[in-house]
Amino acid sequence: MNRFGTISSTDLRRASDQLSSLQRGWHQILPIDELRDRAADLIDTYPLRSADALQLAAALTWCQKRPVRRTFITADIRLAEAATLAGFTVVTP
Repeated sequence: MNRFGTISSTDLRRASDQLSSLQRGWHQILPIDELRDRAADLIDTYPLRSADALQLAAALTWCQKRPVRRTFITADIRLAEAATLAGFTVVTP
């Protein structure tokens, strides 16, 4: 990327290939009503913003509400604290 924020076609292709590779390994959790309700409960429990509560609710849905020995990665301090209190092992960059 240069100082104008553009990216070369080669780097764009590499980034696109890497994204495609990552997509094959992730699980997407859609915001169904149960997930939204869980996020609302998390907002009442922890000092989270709504998007962070949705992220934590999705993680809890993914692990079927059993976060012990599950890793949660975030750079957000409040989200990391809430995830730790919820039982996740938190990794911060």
